[in-house]
Amino acid sequence: MKNFYDVVGHKHIISHLKNAIRLNRPSHAYIFHGEDGSGKRLVADIFAAGLLCTGEGEDKPCGKCRSCLQYENRNHPDVIRVTHEKTVISVDDIRSQLVNEIQIKPYSSDYKIFIVDEAEKMNEQAQNALLKTLEEPPEYGVIILLSNNVSMFLDTILSRAVSLPFLPAEREEIVKFLIQKKHVPDYQARLAAACSGGCPGLAYNSVDSPEFEERREKSLAVLRKAGRLEAETAFEVSREWSKQKEEIKFFIRLLEVWFRDVLYVKSTGRYGKCMLGEEGSYMEAQARLLEYEKIAEILREAEKLCGRLDSNVNPEISFESLLLTLC
Repeated sequence: MKNFYDVVGHKHIISHLKNAIRLNRPSHAYIFHGEDGSGKRLVADIFAAGLLCTGEGEDKPCGKCRSCLQYENRNHPDVIRVTHEKTVISVDDIRSQLVNEIQIKPYSSDYKIFIVDEAEKMNEQAQNALLKTLEEPPEYGVIILLSNNVSMFLDTILSRAVSLPFLPAEREEIVKFLIQKKHVPDYQARLAAACSGGCPGLAYNSVDSPEFEERREKSLAVLRKAGRLEAETAFEVSREWSKQKEEIKFFIRLLEVWFRDVLYVKSTGRYGKCMLGEEGSYMEAQARLLEYEKIAEILREAEKLCGRLDSNVNPEISFESLLLTLC
């Protein structure tokens, strides 16, 4: 069974949650928010299991007691995972799976825990239904909302929940984690970590996957042409990728790695220590071709596009603009 020791990063959040378990004083509602793969689902499971754990000692969850074994097998009677079949979480979903269920006392534990994944998909009616429960929660109720877009919540929801941001983990922590858990070479771990945006789960799932290699090759095919990319190719790539948010995010992360390497080559004349050292011939050519201001412009456009993606704004125009800076 996973424990807090298995979490990469988020030390302040872990400390907060461990204290809540140790003191037996959890809040009635939490919002765990961060990128997919940031660890929020893992931490939610560990926290919930820890609250329900009946093992001796302070290291919870113990992974051995009946409650922990039930949790690990996903059949604990006092844990309800709110599900939905549509693109939104409707008021009926919240009423039937949470509002009504929370009125029934726990079967075997001190707490009854509700985990709502993709909670940003609750429509306004669903959030207002939840709000009534948050205003007068039963003492045994603990609600954990998982979200990658906290801005979608009503202010009244935000004011009644403890909001815990799952910020990007340090790259070196992710590298160490990948080498230990996946047994991959250092260079492979570093590239996956760099392209993960600080999300350990994303790095773990992608480091040796065919999809990762496919995305890597597609992105490199564009980056190798930086400074001489044809406008027609830029428009074509933009049209092809404009609806694929994860593809664009990956491209931006690899672009940042690429141009850090180009800057290193430009300033030192060497590429042996570059993360993408196997691309050395392209690095050298671009280091000669591109001025520092041009590289800075490319990185500014990448940062601007990141902001639009985080705000859920249609990225097509900004992505096209970024690609055109590579021409």
